[in-house]
Amino acid sequence: SDAPDLQARVSEIRKRTTLPLAAGFGISNPEHVRAVLADADGAIVGSALVKVLARAFGEGRDPVEVAMEFIRPLADIPRKPR
Repeated sequence: SDAPDLQARVSEIRKRTTLPLAAGFGISNPEHVRAVLADADGAIVGSALVKVLARAFGEGRDPVEVAMEFIRPLADIPRKPR
C-alpha cells in the first residue's frame, strides 16, 4: 500500500486484461485496504491474517472468531465501481 506506483501498475495491467485485480504486500489495516481499493478491485491481507491467527492460538482464543474480528472491518470497506 506504500508503493507509489501502484496506480500506474494497476493501470498498465488493466490494459491487458478485464479480470479483477487484487494487490497485496504489507497490507494489514483498513487504511491500507482503502488505499489499495482506490486502484485495485481487491486487497490481499494474507500475512497479516496469519499473524493475527498466530497470536490467537498463543492466547488460547478461538481462531475463527479472531479472524472474523480482523476481516470484518476490512470486508466492509466499499469498493469503487469499475
